[in-house]
Amino acid sequence: MAGIDDLFKNGLGGGIALAVGVAVVGPMVAPVLGRVMKPVIKNAIKGGIVLYGWGREGMAEMREYVEDTYAEAHAEMVEESQTAARGRGRAKAETGS
Repeated sequence: MAGIDDLFKNGLGGGIALAVGVAVVGPMVAPVLGRVMKPVIKNAIKGGIVLYGWGREGMAEMREYVEDTYAEAHAEMVEESQTAARGRGRAKAETGS
């Protein structure tokens, strides 16, 4: 017949004792732990909101930079193609074709 000693030898008794301890002490500790942790959690959320704002601001600046660079590159391409077209027009006029 298995006794209580056998439960503790295979480790099952220790797990049961821990579960009973948590079940008894848990309801007493949870409200205190919640009151202590609430400010920590709230500050973590505030930090996340601040980081999100910084990220949005950084992305907006990056987008503006990319849009400006694109517009400059596009303007240069248009100018180069117009210069090349004028050059081809002069060459045709000089050769008489």
